[in-house]
Amino acid sequence: FLGKSLIGSHKIWITIVSLLFLISTWFRTPMGELSRAMGLSLLLVLQRSRSIRKTYPTYRYVAASLGLRNSRDIPPFPPARNPWRYKPRSPRDPSFNMTHVMLSMIFLGGAVGASLPIPTWIGALAGAGSFALACTSQSVRGDLARTCGMRVAAAVGELWEIQADLQIIPKATVVSSQVIDKAMILDRKHRVKDRFLSLANKGYEQASKIASQIHQQQRGGMDDRTDDDEARRNKMRRGDRRPDASVGDTRQENTDRQQRRNEVYRDRFGRPSSREESRSGRSDRPTTGRNRDYYREYDYD
Repeated sequence: FLGKSLIGSHKIWITIVSLLFLISTWFRTPMGELSRAMGLSLLLVLQRSRSIRKTYPTYRYVAASLGLRNSRDIPPFPPARNPWRYKPRSPRDPSFNMTHVMLSMIFLGGAVGASLPIPTWIGALAGAGSFALACTSQSVRGDLARTCGMRVAAAVGELWEIQADLQIIPKATVVSSQVIDKAMILDRKHRVKDRFLSLANKGYEQASKIASQIHQQQRGGMDDRTDDDEARRNKMRRGDRRPDASVGDTRQENTDRQQRRNEVYRDRFGRPSSREESRSGRSDRPTTGRNRDYYREYDYD
């Protein structure tokens, strides 16, 4: 999990940490003492795991879950109707704590789900929820889940007793304090923290500049169109009818087209069209009666 979170690969992280602990075991330093204590604690946990397996057997529940054995011949675990209220009545009864079982199975389910080929957080949540739900089932599968949870809880309890005997936590505290001191000395000499902060600030400024430039480019077209429209409206208000650079070609084309229509009209009827007469300020065309309809029918403007 740490390898995937920090460097994106758990294999590289495992290799680095394994080599670090292996090399440090040969030195008489606080780091070497910590490495040797952790290795000895692992051996003691493996040695005591035999008694844990005998106290909390799981094979019979696995066989019953697969249908290889009759579930009626197997006693439930724990031997009580309500696992949350179970208390051992004699020294032969196994110790059981439903809260410890739930926490153990949530941790185990999250670890199993995170290793699946799906997004880590989705797999961890799904695995933790399914394992915790299995612990509450009043069936053979529920007995299997509770037995596995108690195995994990018992192993953690044994590990806690071992670390108390070997003083692993105080040794880890000494090693961490030395690492922090070395990092502080390195920072004072080379100003690693200041350089890191300056690089982070420069990266943030560059990213913000690029984002602002992209935003301006996206809004640049709209702003240009708005400015052109505003300039055209101002010209219209001032009475300036001269075509600007953006619409000059279109207006010239419309003018040429109208002139060609007027020439065709004069060649056909021997007189200018009504639009041309209105622009020149004179008109001999009748505006009422039948002649008006005649001229309107053959008007090409």
